[in-house]
Amino acid sequence: MQHILSQIITLTKNYAKTYRGNILEDKYNHFKALIGEDISFDQEHVRESLICHVGHLPIVASYLHQFCEHKDEIDLWRAMMMLAIHDIGETIVGDIITVNRDRSIDEKKEEDDAVKTLLNPEQRDLYQEYEANQNLTAKFAKAMDKLSAQIMVCSTDPAIEKARYEHFGFSLDDWSKYEKYMKRDSFLHEFFHHVWSSVREDWEQVK
Repeated sequence: MQHILSQIITLTKNYAKTYRGNILEDKYNHFKALIGEDISFDQEHVRESLICHVGHLPIVASYLHQFCEHKDEIDLWRAMMMLAIHDIGETIVGDIITVNRDRSIDEKKEEDDAVKTLLNPEQRDLYQEYEANQNLTAKFAKAMDKLSAQIMVCSTDPAIEKARYEHFGFSLDDWSKYEKYMKRDSFLHEFFHHVWSSVREDWEQVK
């Protein structure tokens, strides 16, 4: 029992100390107020942790599922399991920011090798199903992963997000690479474009 407890504690800590590219607005404003000046977007303590990202996914997935065109053909429980484990390799190799590029073959292999050391055979099969992106459940899970990040952008102060994108050399046009994950469901496709347009309109108001 102690071994199992130690393993889950270690996994939880690794999720918590792995940081993604997204900014958490409350943390950003908190540290900005403390030091009295803008914070670098490279600072990990203002960025979204992997545990926050994974925690956000079931909220997005469980809410949007009801509106999906093919909701009756999507195994929501299975999709949730995919989302729970799909980034586990990053707890070893770190997050790879891919807003304006795809992962390289070497980066993908490094993450896949890490996954093999962390998941049992049944979980590895689920991970591979997610990565293959062939059935409606996997496609839904993949779309939720992409939409979650975009909803985070939409929910953050436009001035902060626009500055972050400029800092990293990103563009809202880079979102076009995610459209392919939405096209298989008419609702998700329309919703994706609504989020995209909303962010663009908000950013246009930033001086």
